[in-house]
Amino acid sequence: MVLNKKISNKNFSFNSLDNIKYHNCIWENITFDNSRIQNIEFNTCQFNNCIFDNVNLENIKIYNSKLSNVSLINSKLENVLIDDSLILSINIANCYLKVTKFNICNILDISIKTSNIDELNFLNSKITNIELFNNKKVNNVYLYTSRIENISGDINNLKGITLSLEQILDKINKIGIKLQE
Repeated sequence: MVLNKKISNKNFSFNSLDNIKYHNCIWENITFDNSRIQNIEFNTCQFNNCIFDNVNLENIKIYNSKLSNVSLINSKLENVLIDDSLILSINIANCYLKVTKFNICNILDISIKTSNIDELNFLNSKITNIELFNNKKVNNVYLYTSRIENISGDINNLKGITLSLEQILDKINKIGIKLQE
């Protein structure tokens, strides 16, 4: 286990991290490039200005952490859990997401673009802004247990998303459509 460590201004290219637990660590101005990260647990960690480019993330658990200005580009996320965390800004572009979960998170801004999504869960989270644009495949995106203030995206990206009736009625009301019984 790695405890109370600050890792900053590093480039981890062509690296592999496997079977490590980090507790109360700070990752700042870090770039992971062409790397494999698997079976890792982060607990009470901070990620500030981190880039994951062409990274394979498998069996990752992030608990009670803070993510600010995190970018995932050309990466694969499989069996990733982010639980009870604050996400200020995360950008996901041209990625493959399979069984990725945000559980009880406070998400201020999340953008998912040009990605393949095959099961993405937002469970009991508060989402201020989520945008979904130009995604290649959108299957099994579950938002129905979360509170969403703003969702944007092209119409094709909204197909495959599961919302609650309350969420649908709220969005219809916000765009000015009136329902009559």
